[in-house]
Amino acid sequence: MLMVFQDAEIQQEAFAVRRLKEKFYERTRCPQSDEPLYKDVAGSGGLQVSSLDSRLLEFGNEVKTLRESLENKKVTETSESISNE
Repeated sequence: MLMVFQDAEIQQEAFAVRRLKEKFYERTRCPQSDEPLYKDVAGSGGLQVSSLDSRLLEFGNEVKTLRESLENKKVTETSESISNE
């Protein structure tokens, strides 16, 4: 009876080692990025966004800044052309 129990333990350990090797191989085949999947948004009270959402928010902020600077440039050029007339 003792021999059967030991064989079952050995089989479980062998299975666990096999699964561990499979997971390790899977991670080396599809490496994870160093960047975390989710990030905290500063001043949001604990809101978390994915790294993709974070990049989209950054891109949206850049677009907003560019639009504002373009509007300011147009206003400056318009006021200069009016003062020259």
